[in-house]
Amino acid sequence: MKIFKRRTLIIGTGAWAQHLLSTINRLFPNNEIVGCLRVSASHDVLVDESLCVGMYDDLQQMVDCHSATTLLFADQTLPFEQLYSLLSMPEYRKLSIVVATSIPETTYQGVKTVEVEDIKFMLLSGSYMPIYQRFIKRFFDLVFSLLALLFVCPFVAVCCLLIGKRPIYKQERIGQRGKVFLIYKLRTMCLDAEKKGPQLSSEDDPRITRIGRFLRCYRLDEVTQFYNVLKGDMSLIGPRPERWFYFRQIVQEKPLVYLLCNVRPGISSMGVVKYGYASNLTMMLDRIEYEMMYFKKMSLWTDLKVIAGTIVTIFKGRGV
Repeated sequence: MKIFKRRTLIIGTGAWAQHLLSTINRLFPNNEIVGCLRVSASHDVLVDESLCVGMYDDLQQMVDCHSATTLLFADQTLPFEQLYSLLSMPEYRKLSIVVATSIPETTYQGVKTVEVEDIKFMLLSGSYMPIYQRFIKRFFDLVFSLLALLFVCPFVAVCCLLIGKRPIYKQERIGQRGKVFLIYKLRTMCLDAEKKGPQLSSEDDPRITRIGRFLRCYRLDEVTQFYNVLKGDMSLIGPRPERWFYFRQIVQEKPLVYLLCNVRPGISSMGVVKYGYASNLTMMLDRIEYEMMYFKKMSLWTDLKVIAGTIVTIFKGRGV
Protein backbone atom coordinates (compact mmCIF):
# COMPACT_ATOMS: atom_id res chain seq x y z
CA MET A 1 0.00 0.00 0.00
CA LYS A 2 1.39 3.38 -0.97
CA ILE A 3 1.68 5.67 2.06
CA PHE A 4 2.96 8.91 0.55
CA LYS A 5 2.60 10.80 -2.65
CA ARG A 6 5.82 12.33 -3.91
CA ARG A 7 6.14 15.66 -2.05
CA THR A 8 5.51 15.48 1.71
CA LEU A 9 4.96 18.40 4.07
CA ILE A 10 5.40 17.39 7.72
CA ILE A 11 3.38 19.12 10.43
CA GLY A 12 5.54 19.09 13.54
CA THR A 13 9.12 19.98 14.44
CA GLY A 14 9.69 18.05 17.68
CA ALA A 15 11.42 14.78 18.55
CA TRP A 16 8.76 12.63 16.86
CA ALA A 17 9.03 14.64 13.63
CA GLN A 18 12.82 14.27 13.80
CA HIS A 19 12.45 10.48 14.14
CA LEU A 20 9.99 10.39 11.23
CA LEU A 21 12.37 12.31 9.00
CA SER A 22 15.23 9.88 9.53
CA THR A 23 12.94 6.86 9.01
CA ILE A 24 11.33 8.22 5.85
CA ASN A 25 14.66 9.24 4.33
CA ARG A 26 16.00 5.76 5.04
CA LEU A 27 13.03 3.66 3.92
CA PHE A 28 11.37 5.87 1.30
CA PRO A 29 14.24 7.45 -0.67
CA ASN A 30 11.97 8.39 -3.60
CA ASN A 31 9.80 10.55 -1.37
CA GLU A 32 10.74 14.22 -1.11
CA ILE A 33 10.32 16.06 2.19
CA VAL A 34 9.53 19.66 1.21
CA GLY A 35 9.61 21.02 4.75
CA CYS A 36 8.22 20.98 8.28
CA LEU A 37 5.66 23.31 9.82
CA ARG A 38 5.87 24.46 13.43
CA VAL A 39 2.52 24.01 15.16
CA SER A 40 3.00 27.09 17.36
CA ALA A 41 5.76 29.45 18.52
CA SER A 42 5.98 27.52 21.81
CA HIS A 43 6.85 24.21 20.10
CA ASP A 44 10.45 23.04 19.99
CA VAL A 45 12.38 22.89 16.73
CA LEU A 46 14.48 19.73 16.87
CA VAL A 47 14.56 19.11 13.11
CA ASP A 48 17.14 20.74 10.88
CA GLU A 49 16.26 24.45 10.92
CA SER A 50 16.60 24.60 7.14
CA LEU A 51 13.57 22.29 6.92
CA CYS A 52 11.38 24.51 9.12
CA VAL A 53 9.57 26.43 6.38
CA GLY A 54 6.70 28.07 8.27
CA MET A 55 3.83 27.84 10.75
CA TYR A 56 0.80 25.57 10.76
CA ASP A 57 -1.48 28.64 10.75
CA ASP A 58 -0.26 29.22 7.17
CA LEU A 59 -0.99 25.65 6.06
CA GLN A 60 -2.80 26.42 2.81
CA GLN A 61 -0.17 28.95 1.76
CA MET A 62 2.64 26.48 2.56
CA VAL A 63 0.91 23.70 0.59
CA ASP A 64 0.67 25.94 -2.47
CA CYS A 65 4.15 27.40 -2.06
CA HIS A 66 5.87 24.00 -1.82
CA SER A 67 3.51 22.07 -4.17
CA ALA A 68 2.91 19.49 -1.44
CA THR A 69 1.01 16.33 -2.32
CA THR A 70 0.99 14.72 1.16
CA LEU A 71 0.35 16.20 4.61
CA LEU A 72 2.03 14.09 7.30
CA PHE A 73 0.97 14.99 10.83
CA ALA A 74 3.69 14.35 13.39
CA ASP A 75 2.39 16.37 16.32
CA GLN A 76 0.06 14.74 18.83
CA THR A 77 -1.13 18.05 20.32
CA LEU A 78 -3.40 18.86 17.39
CA PRO A 79 -7.05 17.87 18.07
CA PHE A 80 -8.03 14.85 15.97
CA GLU A 81 -11.26 16.61 14.95
CA GLN A 82 -9.14 19.30 13.33
CA LEU A 83 -7.25 16.73 11.26
CA TYR A 84 -10.43 14.96 10.13
CA SER A 85 -11.99 18.28 9.15
CA LEU A 86 -9.36 18.78 6.43
CA LEU A 87 -11.16 16.04 4.47
CA SER A 88 -14.14 18.37 4.08
CA MET A 89 -12.12 21.34 2.82
CA PRO A 90 -12.01 21.58 -1.00
CA GLU A 91 -8.64 23.35 -0.95
CA TYR A 92 -7.04 20.14 0.36
CA ARG A 93 -8.99 17.60 -1.70
CA LYS A 94 -6.04 16.65 -3.93
CA LEU A 95 -3.81 15.94 -0.94
CA SER A 96 -3.08 12.68 0.80
CA ILE A 97 -3.55 13.19 4.56
CA VAL A 98 -1.61 10.89 6.91
CA VAL A 99 -1.15 10.82 10.69
CA ALA A 100 1.98 9.20 12.15
CA THR A 101 1.85 7.84 15.69
CA SER A 102 3.63 5.27 17.84
CA ILE A 103 0.45 4.01 19.52
CA PRO A 104 -2.87 3.57 17.68
CA GLU A 105 -5.27 6.07 19.21
CA THR A 106 -8.85 5.00 19.91
CA THR A 107 -9.92 8.13 18.04
CA TYR A 108 -8.53 6.59 14.83
CA GLN A 109 -10.28 3.23 15.20
CA GLY A 110 -11.41 1.94 11.81
CA VAL A 111 -8.91 4.10 9.90
CA LYS A 112 -6.56 2.34 7.49
CA THR A 113 -3.23 1.73 9.21
CA VAL A 114 0.19 0.84 7.81
CA GLU A 115 2.90 -0.17 10.26
CA VAL A 116 6.54 0.59 9.40
CA GLU A 117 8.95 -0.39 12.15
CA ASP A 118 7.78 1.51 15.27
CA ILE A 119 5.61 3.95 13.31
CA LYS A 120 1.89 3.54 12.62
CA PHE A 121 0.68 5.58 9.65
CA MET A 122 -3.04 6.36 9.79
CA LEU A 123 -4.32 7.04 6.26
CA LEU A 124 -7.18 9.49 6.70
CA SER A 125 -7.66 10.19 2.99
CA GLY A 126 -8.60 7.73 0.28
CA SER A 127 -11.13 4.98 -0.34
CA TYR A 128 -11.09 1.44 1.05
CA MET A 129 -12.18 0.14 -2.36
CA PRO A 130 -9.36 -1.26 -4.56
CA ILE A 131 -8.48 1.01 -7.47
CA TYR A 132 -9.58 -1.46 -10.16
CA GLN A 133 -13.00 -1.74 -8.48
CA ARG A 134 -13.26 2.05 -8.33
CA PHE A 135 -12.70 2.16 -12.09
CA ILE A 136 -15.40 -0.45 -12.70
CA LYS A 137 -17.77 1.35 -10.33
CA ARG A 138 -17.33 4.68 -12.13
CA PHE A 139 -17.69 3.07 -15.56
CA PHE A 140 -20.94 1.39 -14.48
CA ASP A 141 -22.17 4.69 -12.97
CA LEU A 142 -21.65 6.50 -16.27
CA VAL A 143 -23.18 3.85 -18.54
CA PHE A 144 -26.19 3.12 -16.33
CA SER A 145 -26.93 6.81 -15.65
CA LEU A 146 -26.76 7.75 -19.33
CA LEU A 147 -29.16 4.95 -20.30
CA ALA A 148 -31.43 5.72 -17.33
CA LEU A 149 -31.70 9.41 -18.25
CA LEU A 150 -32.65 8.55 -21.81
CA PHE A 151 -35.29 6.13 -20.52
CA VAL A 152 -36.84 8.43 -17.86
CA CYS A 153 -36.93 11.65 -19.91
CA PRO A 154 -40.61 11.19 -20.94
CA PHE A 155 -41.54 10.36 -17.33
CA VAL A 156 -39.73 13.46 -16.02
CA ALA A 157 -41.52 15.61 -18.60
CA VAL A 158 -44.93 14.32 -17.47
CA CYS A 159 -44.02 14.82 -13.79
CA CYS A 160 -42.95 18.39 -14.49
CA LEU A 161 -46.37 19.12 -16.00
CA LEU A 162 -48.14 17.56 -13.01
CA ILE A 163 -45.99 19.34 -10.42
CA GLY A 164 -46.42 22.73 -12.07
CA LYS A 165 -44.34 25.72 -11.04
CA ARG A 166 -40.58 25.09 -10.49
CA PRO A 167 -40.80 21.30 -10.87
CA ILE A 168 -37.04 20.70 -10.56
CA TYR A 169 -35.75 21.33 -7.06
CA LYS A 170 -32.08 22.29 -6.51
CA GLN A 171 -30.27 22.16 -3.21
CA GLU A 172 -26.64 22.45 -2.10
CA ARG A 173 -25.04 19.29 -0.74
CA ILE A 174 -21.54 18.38 0.40
CA GLY A 175 -19.70 16.03 -1.94
CA GLN A 176 -16.35 14.28 -2.22
CA ARG A 177 -13.58 16.02 -0.25
CA GLY A 178 -15.87 18.91 0.64
CA LYS A 179 -16.89 19.92 -2.88
CA VAL A 180 -20.28 21.63 -2.68
CA PHE A 181 -22.64 20.76 -5.54
CA LEU A 182 -26.27 21.24 -6.52
CA ILE A 183 -28.40 18.13 -6.24
CA TYR A 184 -31.42 17.87 -8.55
CA LYS A 185 -34.76 16.40 -7.53
CA LEU A 186 -38.35 16.53 -8.69
CA ARG A 187 -40.09 18.89 -6.28
CA THR A 188 -42.26 16.99 -3.79
CA MET A 189 -43.05 19.79 -1.33
CA CYS A 190 -44.83 23.12 -1.45
CA LEU A 191 -42.81 26.06 -2.78
CA ASP A 192 -42.26 27.67 0.63
CA ALA A 193 -41.37 24.43 2.42
CA GLU A 194 -38.30 25.90 4.12
CA LYS A 195 -39.33 29.49 4.70
CA LYS A 196 -38.36 29.00 8.36
CA GLY A 197 -34.96 27.55 7.50
CA PRO A 198 -33.66 23.95 6.98
CA GLN A 199 -36.13 21.33 8.19
CA LEU A 200 -35.98 17.54 8.00
CA SER A 201 -38.97 15.79 6.47
CA SER A 202 -41.04 13.09 8.14
CA GLU A 203 -43.35 10.39 6.87
CA ASP A 204 -46.50 12.42 7.46
CA ASP A 205 -45.00 15.84 6.68
CA PRO A 206 -47.84 18.26 5.73
CA ARG A 207 -45.49 20.12 3.38
CA ILE A 208 -45.43 17.15 0.97
CA THR A 209 -47.78 17.53 -2.00
CA ARG A 210 -50.10 14.79 -3.26
CA ILE A 211 -47.97 14.00 -6.33
CA GLY A 212 -44.88 14.43 -4.14
CA ARG A 213 -46.03 11.72 -1.72
CA PHE A 214 -46.37 9.26 -4.60
CA LEU A 215 -42.96 10.18 -6.01
CA ARG A 216 -41.29 9.86 -2.61
CA CYS A 217 -42.96 6.55 -1.87
CA TYR A 218 -41.26 4.94 -4.89
CA ARG A 219 -38.21 7.25 -4.82
CA LEU A 220 -39.10 8.55 -8.28
CA ASP A 221 -38.26 12.11 -7.25
CA GLU A 222 -34.57 11.12 -7.37
CA VAL A 223 -34.37 10.02 -11.03
CA THR A 224 -33.00 13.46 -11.96
CA GLN A 225 -29.94 12.68 -9.84
CA PHE A 226 -28.62 10.48 -12.65
CA TYR A 227 -27.52 13.83 -14.08
CA ASN A 228 -25.47 14.41 -10.92
CA VAL A 229 -23.83 11.03 -11.46
CA LEU A 230 -22.90 11.92 -15.04
CA LYS A 231 -21.40 15.20 -13.82
CA GLY A 232 -19.20 13.33 -11.35
CA ASP A 233 -20.81 14.82 -8.23
CA MET A 234 -22.39 11.54 -7.18
CA SER A 235 -22.33 7.79 -7.61
CA LEU A 236 -25.24 5.36 -7.88
CA ILE A 237 -24.28 3.93 -4.48
CA GLY A 238 -22.48 5.84 -1.75
CA PRO A 239 -23.10 7.64 1.54
CA ARG A 240 -26.18 9.83 1.60
CA PRO A 241 -25.26 13.42 0.60
CA GLU A 242 -25.98 15.79 3.46
CA ARG A 243 -26.43 19.55 3.68
CA TRP A 244 -23.69 21.52 5.47
CA PHE A 245 -26.27 22.63 8.05
CA TYR A 246 -26.78 19.05 9.24
CA PHE A 247 -23.32 17.72 8.42
CA ARG A 248 -21.74 20.20 10.84
CA GLN A 249 -24.05 18.96 13.61
CA ILE A 250 -23.30 15.31 12.85
CA VAL A 251 -19.50 15.67 12.90
CA GLN A 252 -19.65 17.53 16.21
CA GLU A 253 -21.04 14.31 17.69
CA LYS A 254 -19.09 11.84 15.52
CA PRO A 255 -15.89 13.30 14.00
CA LEU A 256 -15.13 10.00 12.20
CA VAL A 257 -17.99 10.87 9.82
CA TYR A 258 -15.53 13.22 8.08
CA LEU A 259 -14.11 10.03 6.52
CA LEU A 260 -17.22 9.81 4.33
CA CYS A 261 -15.93 12.86 2.46
CA ASN A 262 -13.37 10.54 0.85
CA VAL A 263 -15.95 9.08 -1.54
CA ARG A 264 -18.72 10.34 -3.81
CA PRO A 265 -22.16 10.39 -2.17
CA GLY A 266 -24.78 8.14 -3.72
CA ILE A 267 -28.33 8.26 -5.06
CA SER A 268 -28.96 5.31 -2.76
CA SER A 269 -27.07 4.29 0.35
CA MET A 270 -26.80 1.58 2.95
CA GLY A 271 -28.23 4.02 5.50
CA VAL A 272 -31.37 4.66 3.44
CA VAL A 273 -31.87 0.94 2.72
CA LYS A 274 -31.15 -0.37 6.22
CA TYR A 275 -32.53 2.50 8.30
CA GLY A 276 -34.82 4.65 6.19
CA TYR A 277 -35.78 8.28 6.68
CA ALA A 278 -34.52 10.40 9.58
CA SER A 279 -36.71 13.18 10.95
CA ASN A 280 -34.34 14.48 13.65
CA LEU A 281 -30.64 14.66 14.50
CA THR A 282 -30.72 11.59 16.76
CA MET A 283 -32.09 9.49 13.91
CA MET A 284 -29.51 10.95 11.53
CA LEU A 285 -26.74 9.92 13.94
CA ASP A 286 -28.17 6.40 14.06
CA ARG A 287 -28.45 6.21 10.27
CA ILE A 288 -24.92 7.50 9.72
CA GLU A 289 -23.57 4.36 11.40
CA TYR A 290 -24.74 2.38 8.36
CA GLU A 291 -22.99 4.86 6.05
CA MET A 292 -19.77 4.37 8.03
CA MET A 293 -20.24 0.60 7.76
CA TYR A 294 -20.57 0.98 3.98
CA PHE A 295 -17.40 3.10 3.79
CA LYS A 296 -15.36 0.51 5.68
CA LYS A 297 -16.71 -2.37 3.58
CA MET A 298 -16.68 -0.64 0.19
CA SER A 299 -16.51 -3.12 -2.67
CA LEU A 300 -18.46 -3.99 -5.80
CA TRP A 301 -20.15 -6.79 -3.85
CA THR A 302 -21.30 -4.31 -1.17
CA ASP A 303 -22.67 -2.04 -3.91
CA LEU A 304 -24.61 -4.92 -5.43
CA LYS A 305 -26.19 -5.71 -2.05
CA VAL A 306 -27.23 -2.07 -1.61
CA ILE A 307 -28.67 -2.03 -5.15
CA ALA A 308 -30.69 -5.18 -4.35
CA GLY A 309 -31.95 -3.57 -1.14
CA THR A 310 -32.86 -0.41 -3.04
CA ILE A 311 -34.93 -2.37 -5.56
CA VAL A 312 -36.84 -4.06 -2.72
CA THR A 313 -37.42 -0.65 -1.06
CA ILE A 314 -38.77 0.82 -4.31
CA PHE A 315 -41.12 -2.06 -5.11
CA LYS A 316 -42.47 -2.13 -1.56
CA GLY A 317 -43.08 1.61 -1.71
CA ARG A 318 -40.91 2.27 1.34
CA GLY A 319 -38.96 5.19 -0.12
CA VAL A 320 -38.28 8.37 1.84
